[in-house]
Amino acid sequence: GITLRAVSRSLLEYEVRRRVEGLANVSFVERTEVTGLLHSGGRVYGVGSRLRDGPAVVRETESDLVVDASGNASRAPRWLQGLG
Repeated sequence: GITLRAVSRSLLEYEVRRRVEGLANVSFVERTEVTGLLHSGGRVYGVGSRLRDGPAVVRETESDLVVDASGNASRAPRWLQGLG
């Protein structure tokens, strides 16, 4: 009585991204490197970032939700530890 559906990771990631891209209140910023977290009062409210292969201009982006999808190379644990 168990139904199972198996898909490749790449197909799953493609479908999730496609659906999330369709949401009006979600935006993707590509070819950027996060340089740190924006925070106040013990709360992270965005990120600082810069173009990967561009000028060293840092852009600050405020957000209700910050998702770190950088995997094992993530610097977020170190940044959060630095915030206490």
